[in-house]
Amino acid sequence: DPGRPQRDITNTMAAKLNLIRGLGLKSMSSNSTRAMSSVAKKDGAPVLRYFDSRGRAQPLRYALADSGIEYVDDKVSFQNVFSGNWMNMKHNEKISGPFGTLPVLQWGSVTVPQTEAIAGYLYNRLGHGGKGLSPEASAERAAKNASLVSVAHQDIIAICIQAVGVVSTLQGKSTDPDLSQPVHQCLARINNILPRLDRVLGRQDGGKAYFLGAEPTVADYFVWEALDVSLLVFSPNLLEQFEDLKEFRTRLMERPNMKAYLASGKRPLLLTGSPVEADAISRLRGMLKGVV
Repeated sequence: DPGRPQRDITNTMAAKLNLIRGLGLKSMSSNSTRAMSSVAKKDGAPVLRYFDSRGRAQPLRYALADSGIEYVDDKVSFQNVFSGNWMNMKHNEKISGPFGTLPVLQWGSVTVPQTEAIAGYLYNRLGHGGKGLSPEASAERAAKNASLVSVAHQDIIAICIQAVGVVSTLQGKSTDPDLSQPVHQCLARINNILPRLDRVLGRQDGGKAYFLGAEPTVADYFVWEALDVSLLVFSPNLLEQFEDLKEFRTRLMERPNMKAYLASGKRPLLLTGSPVEADAISRLRGMLKGVV
């Protein structure tokens, strides 16, 4: 399920975050039945199914929306979790795939579970692999894409989700100083990755393009979401010293289809799905006052 432990978080961090594994990412939708109906009306359109939150699926939504392909964004709402209905849905492979988790992508006869596996599938299906490359160059490009997806997903997006989750879960049960250590560890980890991403981007046309060239790949949408979520959770000033990353954010969000999607209101309002998310983020930022 969403919220699996991170590779090198300290024992203290892991102990606190285990309390909120999957919090808000199990936010299934009351309009699940309606969404399944809309799938039938769009015969042949790919279906991306995830909880009604940004969570671990939002970069996939960006990639599909920016491609111009008509797809079904099947958001399953929180009511199914609160009512217990998610346990029924979880055991239905047609909804939650072979592993009983979301996100799941259904494209024709193909069902792909798990965020990073879907990202790899879209990399190929959306034509992000480049043209005229040798097998060696093609394999290298795919590996670079996968590594960027993994870093953005595992080391930034999931960290932000967990930071919000631990504060949401323990709100009212623990004083701020008790939570400040794991929150500062989250920020330190992200601050360690941002300059590395900035350097990697700078090697591609001096930072004036996307991570793998003149056109974005699925990795770019993961990095974009990672940056956007970091700014949301920790501080709007987090990228001040990274000009290439700031320009990258603007460049991607100004693409016509991406810009239209962001303005459409289709993106879920919540990152985690927690009803106290806004308060948790405010409290989290308070712990970092004077640090960012």
